[in-house]
Amino acid sequence: MILPQLADPLTFDVVLPLVQRLTGANRARADAALARWAHDGDPWLNRAAGIVNERIASK
Repeated sequence: MILPQLADPLTFDVVLPLVQRLTGANRARADAALARWAHDGDPWLNRAAGIVNERIASK
């Protein structure tokens, strides 16, 4: 279980910058993980995936 207090900081400060820097096969693996998160039963993983995908799409 993810603590709500950590979800957004981890998403914005760790996950998003990491995914933005990945390329090729590594990016494909990260995108697959985000797709799984988007459909996971954990609302914090859903939120993280949505934020990352939204920010990447808007660039």
